[in-house]
Amino acid sequence: MKRLLILLIFSILIFSSCEKDEDYLPNTKQVSVNGNLSIELEENMILVLDATHLQATGYLWQPTKDTTSAISVKIPGDYKVFIFNQQNIIDSFSINIFSRYPILFIPNSFTPNSDALNDCFFIEGFNIKKFEIIIFNQDQVVVFKSDKFGIHNYWGGYFNGEICPQAYYYYIIKYSGSDNKERIKKGMVHLVR
Repeated sequence: MKRLLILLIFSILIFSSCEKDEDYLPNTKQVSVNGNLSIELEENMILVLDATHLQATGYLWQPTKDTTSAISVKIPGDYKVFIFNQQNIIDSFSINIFSRYPILFIPNSFTPNSDALNDCFFIEGFNIKKFEIIIFNQDQVVVFKSDKFGIHNYWGGYFNGEICPQAYYYYIIKYSGSDNKERIKKGMVHLVR
């Protein structure tokens, strides 16, 4: 019971300092696709690209391979939609999504069981200039810390050479993009054994 109370108090302290709920609830912007477009993906935003066409019987989006009239986009890149009826392609449009803001993709769990699938806690992103992460356990012990960002920086679920137990671990990430504005993300990741 005492451990649960300490965990609860610790969780409240960590998450009570979050400035706004918008850190966790992205804004959604709907965009009608009826021509070639170039759209800026703003910070903390999901774009809904809608290519609905009255004569269409099908859609194909690239590179996502979605077959719906609309897709949600949170990653910069080049997208293309093919709109077709039963006989022909009616139309196709190219959409370039770009962002000048730093964007992070943070998983909520990982399974370090050496099956080569989701074995490490790895954060991906775009436009990251500075990055620092601290991960700690329920006893507030730092189990991982790094100021490097990229493919060679990940937490494999170990602390001092020992396997960490299945549990929720807390993280604090400080990062910035080319605007040098420091941003902070706090959350939990579930290590599943």
